Amino acid sequence: MDQLSTSVHNVLGYITIFFFFLMVASIIINKFIDKAWLIGFSWGFLLLFGVATVSCRKIIERDIKAEVREKIKTFQSTSGELKVNNQLVDNPADVLSSLQKIRNYDAHHSSPGTAIEVAMNNAKESTIILLRRDSQDSSEYWVYYPKYEFSTNHEIGRIKSSIFKQY
Repeated sequence: MDQLSTSVHNVLGYITIFFFFLMVASIIINKFIDKAWLIGFSWGFLLLFGVATVSCRKIIERDIKAEVREKIKTFQSTSGELKVNNQLVDNPADVLSSLQKIRNYDAHHSSPGTAIEVAMNNAKESTIILLRRDSQDSSEYWVYYPKYEFSTNHEIGRIKSSIFKQY
């Protein structure tokens, strides 16, 4: 597992263990504490756990998105080849410009569909970015970064562009 996924799993594991011990302790001392307080405390903890989980996800998503933007910026300043679905791109500047516009769009009850692989290869490294065409808006693409387990399974943002329609 990569370092980022390991860190997330460790944090969530510690929180889960803490929650488990809290519940065991609450069962043991249930006879000595007012039940209304215990219920309020349990709900408060669950709320805190939920907020922490969402916050971790947003922080990880932000950091991965920044890494992807940096990879694109680095690729723009070096010579290399850019392929979309294994086809060499004639004008890589347009593709890279579109990829730099990763952001979060409001959800609209659609899902990711057809996959498009963007490969940036230069002398130093090879970087893969996966795009999945939105099921309702053919100019919207969900962006994934398969370097990490998290961003292979969860989108890191979306882009709107007509440049990928030909792929």
